[in-house]
Amino acid sequence: MHVNPERLRAAWERARRGSKAAGIDGITPDLFAGVAEEQLNQLARLLAQERYCPQPILGVPIRKRGGRQRLLGIATVQDRIVQRWLLRALYPALEEALSPASYAYRPGCSIHQAVGTLRAHWKPWLLKADIAQFFDALAWPVLLAALDDLALDPPLQQLVEQYLQAGWVLGGQQWRSTRRKAVSYRGRWPICIGASSTGAA
Repeated sequence: MHVNPERLRAAWERARRGSKAAGIDGITPDLFAGVAEEQLNQLARLLAQERYCPQPILGVPIRKRGGRQRLLGIATVQDRIVQRWLLRALYPALEEALSPASYAYRPGCSIHQAVGTLRAHWKPWLLKADIAQFFDALAWPVLLAALDDLALDPPLQQLVEQYLQAGWVLGGQQWRSTRRKAVSYRGRWPICIGASSTGAA
């Protein structure tokens, strides 16, 4: 798989401007910055050789109003970089497939544009709605079938699938996701064949 080093560096700069928290490896963006060039070169090699293995997400419970809790996921800095690089690689195919009425998470689009479009077509009422725990209940076969329709490069699609299967760590226990429920690793890390260590320290 071809990996443009400049795009990987640009992904690092975007990740660097984001959250300052560390993932499961304890490496913050500030710590990563001290070895960034070496680590970016290593990431480029692993991605090019199709040997990069995403790490589990660190789950942090956040209390919401009403006493409920929301699970916040914190990826490692390396995974944040790869995710941004991967998203950039997927953009061309996604832009062709997405509806013109879709504004969320698209470059150059904003909530203000979405509201403007709605007001132009549906006056005078605008209703805001949210699907409760949408990503928790998302059916993987449906998602993967949609990815198949995009005709992505196989290594890119494989990387997306690896992220879906990477799981998370919550309260010191490691979990992986299945189609319907979370299953404990029972103290064992997920296995990614052919991957070498990509720790920043």
